[in-house]
Amino acid sequence: MEKKVSMWFLTMLMVMFLSLSSCGSNALQTTNDLKGTTWQHTKNGSAVWWKVVLHENGTYDEWGSTPSVGKWDNHCSGKYTVSEERAEQNGSRYYCVTLENSNLLVRTLCVFANTENPYAAFNDYCGFANDGRIDATRTDENPWN
Repeated sequence: MEKKVSMWFLTMLMVMFLSLSSCGSNALQTTNDLKGTTWQHTKNGSAVWWKVVLHENGTYDEWGSTPSVGKWDNHCSGKYTVSEERAEQNGSRYYCVTLENSNLLVRTLCVFANTENPYAAFNDYCGFANDGRIDATRTDENPWN
């Protein structure tokens, strides 16, 4: 009986440890994890800042602005689709979010799975080249504060 109690206790400790170790992570496990997220590029020195909100219902809102304007001013919205892809160079998994009918800077958001450092690429290109690549972070903070 004591052995069963000890095994149960050890099992519960393992479950608690595994649950706590995944808390606070921005890593994404499935395409559904992208729903309800906000992504921004607001790097100091960039001529244009960009923000997209991916809503739970499969629609998005996107804004672009120059830092000197002091607010998000160019807006468009539409539907988005998500596909799971693998990088040709190393086989790492990433999610490719295509913004349909986007007339702003970013048309595709590439989010690498199991990483804290996603990036956005424009002109429907989810690649590794630096051409068209801008860094994006998962945040909804006001960059003008």
